[in-house]
Amino acid sequence: MIIQHGNIQLYPDDQLRSDAAHCVAVESARGWKISKEKAANKIDGIVALAMASLVAVRGGSEMPLVLMAV
Repeated sequence: MIIQHGNIQLYPDDQLRSDAAHCVAVESARGWKISKEKAANKIDGIVALAMASLVAVRGGSEMPLVLMAV
């Protein structure tokens, strides 16, 4: 949604922009997750950006960071 609505600016790096173009948001019973559009695509940069953003927003709260491999 953020990328779709243009609410994020990415560093002008071809790989990061490619990662962003191949991501989809998938809603599950546990909440939203970032997933690949196709299995062959790489989205590592966007996953790392999401993880860093979560830590920054939490600002050192006691809640543990939960990661889920897709």
